[in-house]
Amino acid sequence: MKWMMIVVALFLMPCPLFARSPWADEAVREKPVHDRGFWREIAKNHYAVPEGQPVLPLLHELSGYLGSTDPELRDDLAYSAEARAATSF
Repeated sequence: MKWMMIVVALFLMPCPLFARSPWADEAVREKPVHDRGFWREIAKNHYAVPEGQPVLPLLHELSGYLGSTDPELRDDLAYSAEARAATSF
C-alpha cells in the first residue's frame, strides 16, 4: 500500500519535461485574434460559440491562454471555456 501511494504521488507530481508542451508554445507565440472583451462576452453567454465562428480555431486560440499568468485569462476564460467545450461533446 505504501508503494502504491508513492507511485501515485510521483505520477501526480509535475514533471519539468512535460510542464510545457510544444503545442502550447506555438499557440502562445501566435498573436491572439480576439481581445479580452470577446472572451468575456462568450463567458457571459455561458460559453456558447458565437454564430459564424468555427469552434476549433477558437479552442486553439484559447489554449494559448492556459499558460498565462493572468488568472482571468487562464482560469475564468480559457480553462472554463475549454472545460465546457470538452464536456459538451
